[in-house]
Amino acid sequence: MGEMSETVENHKLVTLTRWELGLDKALGFLAASVLMLLMIITFFDVLGRYLFSAPLPGAFELTEIMMA
Repeated sequence: MGEMSETVENHKLVTLTRWELGLDKALGFLAASVLMLLMIITFFDVLGRYLFSAPLPGAFELTEIMMA
């Protein structure tokens, strides 16, 4: 029984306020968006390089900036 009450008490320490939950969701969406953009840039860079022998200009630099 002592273990159960400690678990419940610890759970109360982890609860987030409404503002923190909103910030968490916004930052998660931002991170997912940047990852998706990285994948799209890389896809078109590779596609252009192999099909047209012309990689996407600035793709390497954009990838570096987004990963920072």
